[in-house]
Amino acid sequence: MPRGNEACASVSVLTEIKEKRDFLEKKGLWEHSVDFGLQRLGRQPRLATKDPLYLKTALNNYMDFHDQRGVRLPIYARSSDATLSSEYARLKSIV
Repeated sequence: MPRGNEACASVSVLTEIKEKRDFLEKKGLWEHSVDFGLQRLGRQPRLATKDPLYLKTALNNYMDFHDQRGVRLPIYARSSDATLSSEYARLKSIV
């Protein structure tokens, strides 16, 4: 990937993380999502050096695994409209 594309990808990833952070802060769930990411790093301490996108992945997983109140969803409900990801996608489509 050419350097210019890497920079654009980095900016778009940072923009996506910021938008999701703002969304979670408004819902009062940002700290909970940070705890989720830190627990993941605690179990896999080398994750940050192996995967530069670990923060984005952890954030996406948090939003896929939890509902609008921050309650962890059972596996069968993770692809449903109950997830934070679904609510976020609906809000993004409105804007």
